[in-house]
Amino acid sequence: MTDTANPVPYLKYSSYLPFGAAILAVTFDLGSFFAIGLGHFSLFGLSEHFLFAIESIPYLILLSLVYLMLVPVLGRFLPKEFRDTQYVFLFVFYIAPIAASELLAGHKLVALFAIAAIVTLIGVELISKQGSDAPLKMLNFAIGLIVLTFIMGYKIEKSIFDQATDRYEVKLKDGTLLQGELLKSGERGILFFTPSTKEIQFRRWDSLELIKRTTADLT
Repeated sequence: MTDTANPVPYLKYSSYLPFGAAILAVTFDLGSFFAIGLGHFSLFGLSEHFLFAIESIPYLILLSLVYLMLVPVLGRFLPKEFRDTQYVFLFVFYIAPIAASELLAGHKLVALFAIAAIVTLIGVELISKQGSDAPLKMLNFAIGLIVLTFIMGYKIEKSIFDQATDRYEVKLKDGTLLQGELLKSGERGILFFTPSTKEIQFRRWDSLELIKRTTADLT
């Protein structure tokens, strides 16, 4: 049975942490683009997606801190035979409400993804408990982290998208003035959302004259 004082099962796999962190960062980036449309993903190059992925680091640190604080607390309230599965309880506790809210909002694909993750987490844990299979438990832990990271990227970007205001002004070289939200900025151009028309546009840098953030948003 896993040491209950250790909130992360099987730390002997810690040598894989840099590789795992890279996967989680890319997963966060995919989640954010899923919120605004995966079709826009190909508008940016690998180096740009790498920079977008770096933006996930503060959120991943926060997620890790919350996890490390809650797992030992949860372990105190679980029966002894379930104390090595507290991480699964936490993952399900976080993912289940999101699955329900996305389903009610009509976002069936995200809801089905979350539900499938819950079923997988519980199923793999039940299989691993039969033989105390350490690799299976580690696989389950990785699945939970990947799903949480994807959902976090999705929810953060979706909240920005849904609550977008005219806090940015973009003036094109032809004199056109756009007002809205700057979603992404890369080497070739910007991804811009106009709330009034509900349009997402990709504009190349050579077509832009000015990008300005309104002072009203900064007060």
